[in-house]
Amino acid sequence: MNKDVKIEAAAIKTWLESRFKPDDFDHRKAVERMVMAIWDRQTPREKTSSETIERNGRGFNGRDADFAGRIIEAIRNPDYSCISRGLAKAAAKMMKKYSRQLAEVKLGV
Repeated sequence: MNKDVKIEAAAIKTWLESRFKPDDFDHRKAVERMVMAIWDRQTPREKTSSETIERNGRGFNGRDADFAGRIIEAIRNPDYSCISRGLAKAAAKMMKKYSRQLAEVKLGV
């Protein structure tokens, strides 16, 4: 992992662990964007099945793919405005595992 990615990943993880406020609408939307960013790294086949098929170090692992798929479905619902506080807390906890990938997305690596 390159130095910039490592620094950015640590910053993302710190935000999720100690600064994220599930009552804050903007924070919940930020977590939604994180989930979408990792989802975008899934292969088309993985997106369709909501499971991990490829072992490419990108996207969600097998354990998280189904949960992430449900969040994505909620986000794409036309009547949807924002994930709930509880769902945001669970998603933020999950996103800590993906801090490296989130840093890569942010830095365009």
